[in-house]
Amino acid sequence: MVFGYSKTEILNIVNSLGCSFDEVVILPNLAGYRVFKDGGGHNFGDKFKFNAELTARAEEIKAHFYALEKSEGKQYPNFSLWVDQDNPEMLHLLRHFNGYNKHWSIVNSANWKESITETLLGRCAYSQG
Repeated sequence: MVFGYSKTEILNIVNSLGCSFDEVVILPNLAGYRVFKDGGGHNFGDKFKFNAELTARAEEIKAHFYALEKSEGKQYPNFSLWVDQDNPEMLHLLRHFNGYNKHWSIVNSANWKESITETLLGRCAYSQG
């Protein structure tokens, strides 16, 4: 099947499968929406509440850590930042160092720098002091 890669064409394809959606919305990665839940299951897009303020601040936080890693001499900054699955006001930062990773939790608020707490991530990585 060949179709144009546009919002209109994607909407037409989806609705041809028996759906009746009115629009396609493309959100930034840091908006917090995920199709699949950790541990199984799905998140339905029509249940997701987009918060432009939280997303904009998350993008600013990402820019901060990108600039920090560049200032540390990394040609290609190497970190992960994502929105918590259960709390849209919580961000997770994973910085990758030679041989280990460190994970922090960040409350996405106006004073986010004061909220940064190093935390254990679990089975995917570990923190090293």
